[in-house]
Amino acid sequence: MESRTVLVPLTLKLIAVPELAWPRLTAAEARGEELPAPLLHAGAVAGATVLVTLLGAALKVDRSLGGVVQAFVLAAVGYGGSALASVWLAPRLIRTHPGTQALVPRYASACAIPAIASGAINIVPLDAVVLLGAVFGAAASYRSGSLGARDFLGMEGASRRQTTVIIAALASTPIVLSALLRLAL
Repeated sequence: MESRTVLVPLTLKLIAVPELAWPRLTAAEARGEELPAPLLHAGAVAGATVLVTLLGAALKVDRSLGGVVQAFVLAAVGYGGSALASVWLAPRLIRTHPGTQALVPRYASACAIPAIASGAINIVPLDAVVLLGAVFGAAASYRSGSLGARDFLGMEGASRRQTTVIIAALASTPIVLSALLRLAL
């Protein structure tokens, strides 16, 4: 139960104030605190965002049942894809010191959470909000990624910038593509 009391505030900090979250996550990892698997952590946020997107799509006055289902599926692909791409691909693309390489999936999960959570704006049943949320999420993921590369992975300089760009692209691309598809269809 204690892990849940730590996890919810930590997740909210990762979304809203990552400069406070990364030192806390670093300390939790160093102490060996019980944290969920990286994919489960980001996936849980994705699941909540998909449900919010479903509700927002259902609230739109002129949306058909097919349109609601379509929004739901694209949200699942986008937000779930962000979690999966970040956690699965990041260890293959990001190289750190041998002592911190095992932390890359947790780093990737934490960096994807702000991008994934930005989909909560989909509760507003306006099409333009979908893309604005995706762009905001990409920026939030980049900022969090930079802080996490410094605090969690101990990176500076060019390696920090490269790692930040990689993780922001991994976390944001499925969401942005999904948002563009929602607007096009």
